[in-house]
Amino acid sequence: MDFGIGAGIFLLVVAFTVAFIPSMFQPFDQGLQEETVAADRVTDHLADGILAHPADQGTLDIACTAAFFDNSRDDTSCRFDNAEPLGERVGVSDRIRVRVTVIADATDDGTTGTVCLADDGNPNNVGRVGERTDEGVIAANGDNLGQCEVPFELGGTSPSETGSVVSARRFVSIGTLDAALIVRSW
Repeated sequence: MDFGIGAGIFLLVVAFTVAFIPSMFQPFDQGLQEETVAADRVTDHLADGILAHPADQGTLDIACTAAFFDNSRDDTSCRFDNAEPLGERVGVSDRIRVRVTVIADATDDGTTGTVCLADDGNPNNVGRVGERTDEGVIAANGDNLGQCEVPFELGGTSPSETGSVVSARRFVSIGTLDAALIVRSW
């Protein structure tokens, strides 16, 4: 009888150890810590730093945001050099890949689309942004602004479904749009 109780207690302790000890060490695993920190840091750096209007953090400057996503635009008044690769612009190492996207739901239909700079025929007009849809670029007031000239998305393609991706999101405003700045890193 004593042997049976002792063996039962021993088996319970072994089962507990096998079930719970690995999860105790999990916070110390490396995992995606570097990518998580990079995504958060890049998102803050963009939303409150190099893309933000100097007087109002969280409000993206349309001209600098367009220059960030389109290397051919003038960036002299911006706090970055758009001739540099994306990783250098946002300050991450070569080992980390990032993708930056600005999304919004200007049509209030419950789905978000990439924010775009509208092409109205004037290459110097950088004040018209909206959500990219099949019908064109839709402004916050519902006006169709024309075709998408500069989609606000930049970076590599995320890995397949088997790869691990970390994302960080900051809510920002750009023009009259309430939008989300999303940074994915892997």
